[in-house]
Amino acid sequence: MARIDIRSLLVPVLAVVAAMLVGMILIYSIGYDALFAYQALITGAIGSPSAIGTTLLRSTPIILTGLSVMIAFRAGLFNIGGQGQAIMGLLAGGVIAVRIYGARGRIVRPSGAGVSRRERMRGAEGGGVGAGGLRA
Repeated sequence: MARIDIRSLLVPVLAVVAAMLVGMILIYSIGYDALFAYQALITGAIGSPSAIGTTLLRSTPIILTGLSVMIAFRAGLFNIGGQGQAIMGLLAGGVIAVRIYGARGRIVRPSGAGVSRRERMRGAEGGGVGAGGLRA
């Protein structure tokens, strides 16, 4: 079993604590209650099952974009266009959904359920076009 080094956890925890302290100072300096603001932040993010679902729904594209940039760095490539690639992939997926299903009012779920593997790959190819076709 791998041993967890406490010192490796100390730096990220201290960074979060320092950021929260700086945030509290800034919130108090403009005349608002920082504890109420942090309570509202936490309640809005994880205060109910619906809030947790919304947090995951909105954070997943950002997490996956960061993962894609990390994979490029590990491969020795310098990729600063992750946001544009995500936008191109989303745009391509939307265009494909409209072309396949038309304007008949059918709702395509964000999870991609009911969408074939080929259609999902076309959306991924749209992100690839954003990577290769939109270089400066």
